[in-house]
Amino acid sequence: MYCCKIICTIYKHSPVFRLGGDEFAAILIDTDYENREKLIKQLSADCEATYNREDCEPWERYSIAAGMSDCADGETTLAPALSRADKAMYIAKREFKQSHEIDSQN
Repeated sequence: MYCCKIICTIYKHSPVFRLGGDEFAAILIDTDYENREKLIKQLSADCEATYNREDCEPWERYSIAAGMSDCADGETTLAPALSRADKAMYIAKREFKQSHEIDSQN
């Protein structure tokens, strides 16, 4: 649950939900929403630093692929925003694997 702890620490003013398995969603409010670009960069940087630690065993390192989306005017549910965030997350995941030369089959 290290990844959840990082997410909850960074988005400390917003509710975080487990969607299933290793997928989480933070519904950003107040200062977390106002600082969303800065915070997602911080999330990525914190995870990158942890992933690159050489003083830990491989299973003690972790990564997070994060995607973000705003609700658009006229949307009455979170589903469209979650779908866009999910697509952004898969792009981030692919970029992470490419930058770390990880086989995309894994």
